[in-house]
Amino acid sequence: MKPFLTQTHFIGYPLPKDLEDTITVLRQYTASRYNCHSGHSTLPHITIIPPFTLSDEFTTDDILKRLEDIKFKPFTSFVEGFGSFSDRTVFANVKASKDWDNLRNTVFKAISDMGDIKKDKRPMKPHITIANRDIPPNKAPEILERLQTYNIDKEIKVDRIALFTRVGYKWVLQSENIIFL
Repeated sequence: MKPFLTQTHFIGYPLPKDLEDTITVLRQYTASRYNCHSGHSTLPHITIIPPFTLSDEFTTDDILKRLEDIKFKPFTSFVEGFGSFSDRTVFANVKASKDWDNLRNTVFKAISDMGDIKKDKRPMKPHITIANRDIPPNKAPEILERLQTYNIDKEIKVDRIALFTRVGYKWVLQSENIIFL
């Protein structure tokens, strides 16, 4: 894997505004109560293709063109409760499905030759990160317990994907980088 700052792009599903607002409130809670700030400068999203380094022979516009050419039927998914990846990441759980796997595979196929893009062979575990990497030791279970008081169950329509680009130390989503399926 390339060093963090050499990674230039990632592809994700940008959340509907109401869900984005809810996740932002939960991130603010973990920041104020547990001093978790890692990743909070990136808009809440569901990662489809994790950060990668674009080859010098391609541009952001080249990626966008490939994404615009994707033919994929929108689908419905569900955000249901919370989970964690050990003590490292706390997230809102998104119900896994073949639709998510198929979307990831379709996007990967469209751009796999454009840079240092690795295909994960495991089924996709869609999620929306709330706290990541800077969770105090042994606090993930407590954070999860407190988050359970929030009713986050929501149906979402997966009808768009977005190309996030690195600007300095931040991942940025520009409106023109949102592609509707």
